[in-house]
Amino acid sequence: MEELSKSSTEGIQGAFADYWDKMEGQTYAGAYSLDETTGKVSGCPARAPAIHNLMKAVKTRAATKGAAATRKHAKAMSLEDLQKIMDWSEGRCPNELFDNVPSNPESVALHGLMQALYPMLFVLMLRVFEGLSLQYGDLTMGLKGPAPYHFPYFEVRLEERKNWQEQAGYDGPHTSGIYKIYQQDIGAMDMFTHLQCWLKYLEGRLGHSLESSDFIFPHISHNGTIDLKHAMSYDMFQKHLSQFVAGAGLTKTYTMHCFRRGGAQYRFMYAPIGRCWSLSIIRWWDSLQSYETGHRNTLCPIAAEADKSFMGEHINQAPPSTEEIWQWKISMDRSLGNAVSEIVGQVTAALSETRLSASPSPEPNLESSPSMSVGEPMPQERSLLRRGHSACHSSNPYSAHAPNRCTSSIPSHSDVDSLAGDAQTQSPLDSLNFPIPGVIPDVKNWHDIVQQWELGDASVMALKDWPKEWYQGGMKRFTSSLYSQRKMIANKYECLGCDNARFCETYPVADKSVKALLKAIRVAHNKRRVSKRGTPEERDNSEEREDSHSEFDA
Repeated sequence: MEELSKSSTEGIQGAFADYWDKMEGQTYAGAYSLDETTGKVSGCPARAPAIHNLMKAVKTRAATKGAAATRKHAKAMSLEDLQKIMDWSEGRCPNELFDNVPSNPESVALHGLMQALYPMLFVLMLRVFEGLSLQYGDLTMGLKGPAPYHFPYFEVRLEERKNWQEQAGYDGPHTSGIYKIYQQDIGAMDMFTHLQCWLKYLEGRLGHSLESSDFIFPHISHNGTIDLKHAMSYDMFQKHLSQFVAGAGLTKTYTMHCFRRGGAQYRFMYAPIGRCWSLSIIRWWDSLQSYETGHRNTLCPIAAEADKSFMGEHINQAPPSTEEIWQWKISMDRSLGNAVSEIVGQVTAALSETRLSASPSPEPNLESSPSMSVGEPMPQERSLLRRGHSACHSSNPYSAHAPNRCTSSIPSHSDVDSLAGDAQTQSPLDSLNFPIPGVIPDVKNWHDIVQQWELGDASVMALKDWPKEWYQGGMKRFTSSLYSQRKMIANKYECLGCDNARFCETYPVADKSVKALLKAIRVAHNKRRVSKRGTPEERDNSEEREDSHSEFDA
């Protein structure tokens, strides 16, 4: 009878009552009763006390007025549905796209953000706005657990949960709100892996390290531009969530509490045997209760049980379990893999240096080029070196923090020929690698614009030094508009001799706002654009004089 009206419920109960009243004469007619001595039932089961209580509850609900009458709880996100959504997203945007230049950056950024956000909301049991408000300063990355396993993890500090700031005498979380995140064996809820992949992509996309005030789930515009200073809105998240749910083939409707409820239900009821959490852990993890002892380390693969002995030392005295042996093997495999990768990298670097030092340097052909000096490189090398320098110079507008991928060693003949052929077949945009230009930083006044154009700042190269590939062609829709505005103001400042007083005298609205200054410059520019035949009024007067002269001649 769920979601049905009172009349429908009464109709169903009446139909069953009529059915039992007519069965076997009058055997089941009348009031329901049970003889406990003989165990014999008489009367209509549809008139049993349990049915009467149910009908009373339905009538009470139907009489409810106001907001309580229409209240509906959000559906809980099950782990199976979360896996379907994650599988669909990873199928549309596999991990390989995060390491290469995508043809559709807005789609890659959106899928990467959602692949990191969904597991986080599920694992930490967060409301959507609580997850979207997280900033990079709330994370402590690159931590390792105690011996003997040294499990890698990072910490998340939550201070913006619902109703916390309104509590009397609240001065910050003591044991609640700090969570240690370890790698999980279920990929759909592996917040440790997905969040770090998203942060790596985000820093590579923007070309500089994240600041503590940057939102880790920022606003992404329709053209893929990322604004770290503004978090994604709830309405935008709900829109994308509905798209992802429909794309995964699900017909359910999920809202802002679905991940919080789903995570709590999974940990309490649906987790595998031995991995279900107690109610006290659920209440602490969901920030419903703060205890003297916390449960921030609950996700650790090997539970420390620090409340039973000092630093959980009794664990070291107990015989190893199957889970501990398995985790020890994973830890050894991780250490061995890191050692092998380091050795292979050292050997590869040594072989590369040996090959470069053993290859003979190309000698210039003095007979074919008499005017070429001995120390001057060959024409083919000069063109390649120019292209290499240009590629290195234009690979990243955020040059202050970007790593330099160019080498200074002189290539051999075979390297020159192959690289020159590749350079001729590639377009300028194809030769660009991440990071690509993101958001040109906001400015407060025209002084900042002049500095941004001439000198740049800590994260962005001076705009006057930008190559055309960064604001034309495929990048036009990302940076062209702001670049043109900055250029217009900077050029007017240079035309006035870089004199602040003269600039402010020419454009009195300069100190009012950047928008007003741009409008004043455009108005002044349009006044100077006069036709060679004069203004429309001058052209009309000229035509009248010509007509009068023609009549006089006639």
